[in-house]
Amino acid sequence: MRMTLMALVLSVTAISCGGGSSNTDGGTTTVKGIPQDQICSESAKAICTKVFTCSDSTFVLVRAALGGTQAACETMVVGNCASYGLQCTGTQIYHADKAMQCRDNFGTTACATIASGIIAAANDPLSLVPVCKEVCTGGGG
Repeated sequence: MRMTLMALVLSVTAISCGGGSSNTDGGTTTVKGIPQDQICSESAKAICTKVFTCSDSTFVLVRAALGGTQAACETMVVGNCASYGLQCTGTQIYHADKAMQCRDNFGTTACATIASGIIAAANDPLSLVPVCKEVCTGGGG
């Protein structure tokens, strides 16, 4: 139960990754988004901040499953990052812009919506924010 709940929370909240920037400088374009090497740590910060901010009774169990403190939560999320589909594998292509959209969409989702989605999306947690499924595309691992 604890691993299932943790997997659900991490997958659902994976959508709340870090930040990026966008500019064009002398013909060089920086894509707005989350760099691939930062997705795990940035996701952990955003996921755990959201989980520890929500007061719905569902989140009491979620927080306990994630270590009970925000620091323990972040450590747990980073440690399980790849298994929750946050890192592309094989020949998949990483989309930093989609990771940022995923984060932004999750950040504006109401806690009640997330809480109800954690239960409803047991088999496909990322279905709550469809753009999150577009972070890694193509190929396979």
